[in-house]
Amino acid sequence: MLGIGVAESLVLVVITLACALPALAGVAMFVMTIVDTARGQGRWGINFKGASCPQCKQAAPTIRVPKTVGQALWGGWTCERCQLEIDKWGKPIRDR
Repeated sequence: MLGIGVAESLVLVVITLACALPALAGVAMFVMTIVDTARGQGRWGINFKGASCPQCKQAAPTIRVPKTVGQALWGGWTCERCQLEIDKWGKPIRDR
């Protein structure tokens, strides 16, 4: 054939997987972002509309300061008036 042994073939397979898996993960994250944005719910989407507190109707701040790690990673805020924790879509966050 090409003079490639089993060990060299195994190395090529490992290198190919090492390059392909991160690319596939990136594609998966992109697809999840598009789907969640279209649905208007979920962690991966982007909310282009404004949100407000469902309890007291205060609008979300333009520049938010996350109070939890979850808010920093996935969006959302804590309402200044009623202290309700709200996700980026304006829905209350229940303990997950």
